[in-house]
Amino acid sequence: ALAKELEVDRVSLVLATDYRGILERLERGDADCAWLGTLQYAQARVRGLPLVPLVCPVRGAGKWYSGMIICRKDSPIKKLEDLKGRSFAFVDPDSASGYLFPKLILQSKGIRVPEDLKTQIPDLTDFVGNHSNVVLNVLLRRFDAGAVYSGAIEQTLPGDSSRGREIRILARTEPIVGEPLVVRADMPEAERRRVSRAFRSLDAARLFLQEDIRRFARVSDRDYQYVRDLVARSSPRGE
Repeated sequence: ALAKELEVDRVSLVLATDYRGILERLERGDADCAWLGTLQYAQARVRGLPLVPLVCPVRGAGKWYSGMIICRKDSPIKKLEDLKGRSFAFVDPDSASGYLFPKLILQSKGIRVPEDLKTQIPDLTDFVGNHSNVVLNVLLRRFDAGAVYSGAIEQTLPGDSSRGREIRILARTEPIVGEPLVVRADMPEAERRRVSRAFRSLDAARLFLQEDIRRFARVSDRDYQYVRDLVARSSPRGE
């Protein structure tokens, strides 16, 4: 589909094992563009990598989302400070809404992660793999609280609003822009416009049905300032 939109013979899809591998390919010039997570883009920019974001996916809730800290409604936890000494489920270390942002929110309330939490293995953060697992673990009382993105409850419990009402939202992040498709800064401006236009012309609703992606929309580096500021405050080099 991209080759057709770009009017070229072939577009090669290059897979990396993780985000670090993607960034290494961009740095070496082995890839012209890449689809990064929001957190990974912010980390790369804080490290000084010359990348330019072009577009991001637009899902049912738009191109913005937020992170949430949740617990059961019948839990004695009423405010963030009550989470000290409680068990807490995160998504994975690379998740912005499922780890970085809630971690910073907890730290702002004087709760160190993982030292001040009740963890399955002492001083090791509890990761459960994805947002739906966090929701279910909280509902089933396996964890006292957890971190998810703003649409996770509805995605996990489609058509079951009664179960969703068993969950209390303790806190939300500021709005976060979705994961950007980026190119190297040395790509000529005319080529950047072609790539951006190609993604915005894709029939994304058909191609990305399982990801609920409706289309792609333009973004710029300043859209990710909030995330970069959080990354910079958490680590001087964004690591």
